[in-house]
Amino acid sequence: MIITNFCAFFKGYNSANAATTILSTDFNGRTVSGATASGLNWTTNGVSDPGDLTADFNLFNTPATQDLFAVQRNIHTQGDWTVDITVAVGSQAIELDAITLDAYIFNNAGNTQSSSRDFDLTIDLLDSTKTSVLATDSVLDQFPIYDGPPPPPGLVPNVPNPAPLAFVFDFTGNILQGNTTYFLSLTASGQGLGNNAGIDNLVVTGTPVPEPLTMLGAGAALGFGAAFKRKLAQKKANKA
Repeated sequence: MIITNFCAFFKGYNSANAATTILSTDFNGRTVSGATASGLNWTTNGVSDPGDLTADFNLFNTPATQDLFAVQRNIHTQGDWTVDITVAVGSQAIELDAITLDAYIFNNAGNTQSSSRDFDLTIDLLDSTKTSVLATDSVLDQFPIYDGPPPPPGLVPNVPNPAPLAFVFDFTGNILQGNTTYFLSLTASGQGLGNNAGIDNLVVTGTPVPEPLTMLGAGAALGFGAAFKRKLAQKKANKA
């Protein structure tokens, strides 16, 4: 009976505690020096402020890329770029839910692309040593590319740039243990004629996980309470 009530308690806990934002930034007011974005206005809940973000290549700081994290690297012709975000969990474990962000694309001058170009993004959840990938998810082929009949020679058909596009990554069920540091490693890639990429409005959501002893105590209390009520009802019935 205690186990039954404990399970009911845990189910009720999960339903009553919907995922909430544990980490987010809109990059507003950020400053750029080389490959590093500083002055990020992080919002945190149960995790530490990650501080500055440093990519493996320099960042744009053009008018079109203000208040964004945009890397000055052509992901089609030069290769991928990566940035790691530190997630230092506090004393209470967290069950991850989703990671969302807005995706943008730019030309080599750091101006907004006039036409849509391929931008794919993968997020890996890494352990504290950055040697083990604990979970991963990718958003692929969300920017539309012309797929109609072959154009006349010399003509490059264009599809309008739809940016910003919302990218959603599913990390449901991954537990971040308390007092442990993890990393979210973002890798941008793509194929095509040429494209640079950036992100904005990064949000990580999750649910705090109650400590096992606390949950066990609450479940036991529910079980004993139910047993006591039944015993009291039985006594009343016997007296009657």
